[in-house]
Amino acid sequence: MGVSVDAQKNSESAYVKSIEILSQIVALRMQVPIFGTDFIFNLSPYKSKMDKALKIVHGQSEKVIEARRQELEKMNMTSLKDSSELGS
Repeated sequence: MGVSVDAQKNSESAYVKSIEILSQIVALRMQVPIFGTDFIFNLSPYKSKMDKALKIVHGQSEKVIEARRQELEKMNMTSLKDSSELGS
């Protein structure tokens, strides 16, 4: 994503733990046929764990997207300024 999460240095971060939880839940859903059914899975405690983990992962993704958007806007402003100076 262009942002360092230092997963090897900080394996206790919320993002890394959330990825681990999501991986375990996906594996569980593939291995246990009854959890493959959304209705049953949504009644299980794994659903709330998954939702919490997804909220953290999506939050991190949104931060990265917003940072990149601001960086691009900054670059565009600089390039517009440069091109307006060339036209003068």
